[in-house]
Amino acid sequence: MNHYTFDDLNVGKRNSIEITIREEDILAFAKLSGDMSPIHLDDNFARSKGFKSRIAHGALLASYVSRFIGVYLPGANGLLQMIEMQFHRPCYPDTTIRIEGEVVRQIESVRVIRLKITLTDAGNEVVLASGTVQSGILDISIESRSESKGDLS
Repeated sequence: MNHYTFDDLNVGKRNSIEITIREEDILAFAKLSGDMSPIHLDDNFARSKGFKSRIAHGALLASYVSRFIGVYLPGANGLLQMIEMQFHRPCYPDTTIRIEGEVVRQIESVRVIRLKITLTDAGNEVVLASGTVQSGILDISIESRSESKGDLS
């Protein structure tokens, strides 16, 4: 787990991870979320809609972006504030995806960073989804900030 501070996260800072989307993950997410749409659970139904098989939930992919923020970039000091994603292609079971993030903006006054996020099929480099993520950076305590900037209450 990374522990980047705000000062570590200059524009251009990058990181990436790879995750295999397993059938068990899709089933567990369907149960957890309650999204039992046959597009995610039934190969025949998905094929009847033009897909090669069932597809992963977009929200499952977004949850892996949350993991990326909380563990890798910025890591433990990150507080996810916003995810905006567009899904360009379906993600099928047993696909290994690469999540890549790049800091594109630092907002010092509120200790926030914005990242460009891209999800690709790690084998084919086909863009599955892309978007923007905003994360607060909690590398100093509220008490420290109130001492340096005056009382926040």
